[in-house]
Amino acid sequence: MSQVSADERFDGDAQDDPLVRITVYVRASVRRRSRAAFEATSHSERDRSWSHLVEKALLAESERRETHYNDQEPFEGGERRFRAGRGFVYDD
Repeated sequence: MSQVSADERFDGDAQDDPLVRITVYVRASVRRRSRAAFEATSHSERDRSWSHLVEKALLAESERRETHYNDQEPFEGGERRFRAGRGFVYDD
């Protein structure tokens, strides 16, 4: 399967794959570090916006997991809302 880069997806036809708003929470230190990296490198990395950088990061992590766990294939699903409230907790 050929993977599509975030640059290609960002350029895609909005009719076929519209941009959507998401809300996430991250640590303040991660936000500061990410914003500093974006400001320092956005031209070199050809980031069109902060949203473009976030989309590329989400796509890269999704592709990593697909490669590791699902023979480089996208997982099925992804349309259901996550449950509200406390997030996932792991015991390790």
